[in-house]
Amino acid sequence: MCDNNDKTEKCCNFEYLKPLSIDALFEVDDCTKYADTLEKAKRVRNAFFAAKTSVFNFINDCDIIADTLQSDLSDNDVELNNIRDQYYTVLNNLTSALYTSLKQNYNNRQLINVDLAKVDDTKGSFNKEQAARPQKSNDLSFSHPYGSGVTTLCYIPGVTIQLNKEDRMLKLKLAQPDLHSGYNRHGQYKKEVDVVTTLVLAPSVECTTSWNNWDEDQEANGFTHCNDLGETRPTTTAKTVFSNVDIAMDFFEEFQNYQDNYILDGDMSYGNQVLEVMNYFDRVIRTMEGAHKFVVQLSKINNAAAC
Repeated sequence: MCDNNDKTEKCCNFEYLKPLSIDALFEVDDCTKYADTLEKAKRVRNAFFAAKTSVFNFINDCDIIADTLQSDLSDNDVELNNIRDQYYTVLNNLTSALYTSLKQNYNNRQLINVDLAKVDDTKGSFNKEQAARPQKSNDLSFSHPYGSGVTTLCYIPGVTIQLNKEDRMLKLKLAQPDLHSGYNRHGQYKKEVDVVTTLVLAPSVECTTSWNNWDEDQEANGFTHCNDLGETRPTTTAKTVFSNVDIAMDFFEEFQNYQDNYILDGDMSYGNQVLEVMNYFDRVIRTMEGAHKFVVQLSKINNAAAC
């Protein structure tokens, strides 16, 4: 009804029905688009920082074990078996901490594809090569409010934590495209193929030759360690680094001194790549921080900072 008191004038304030859109029911506002991307970048950054912290804690635990060896250099089976059990415990703690740190979900979707695989190579070298399939990488994407389509800001690596149940070698398989994705000639999104980087976080505890041939004072001796360089295992049961206190000391000292150049270039290296793992995690952390900074700046440019 009209509220006009003048009965002689007619009041017609009717309006046409506005169009309804089903798509509008599922759209999110600009602030939500910014917030979702920022939250994903923050969670991935924190996850890889937590993973780096777990590796750092593992090094500290190995440092404590090395101090135990230095304070008690008794070369007997009981003490060496105790050192071995301590190392296996901190190694298991490392695998659990890595998996827990990287297992991150957001809106019921997994941000980082991560898997903890325990493999067994006792059935032959063929099965060892076919151990675990690397996890695929994810995209950190952003839907620009004033653009068209979804933009890929960067990649979130897929992580496979692979522990060998026999020789306790711990590997990280990190899958990530080498180049940024583009569009094909038809304008459809096309992701690049993942490139897998394999890094040995904890080397094998087994030896390829007997530790009896090893001499502390000799620069190049007959002792070689089973790293990931393709050596053939002997037919007899291999000795471990815990068979001799001097070899055990060298094994843990390489964890302590993982940043020293002589360890990286030395012929007697046991094969740990802790420094490479730390650097890889740092690169992912910086990438996520850069993506986060870009989205924050974009929101300010588009006057969405107050959302």
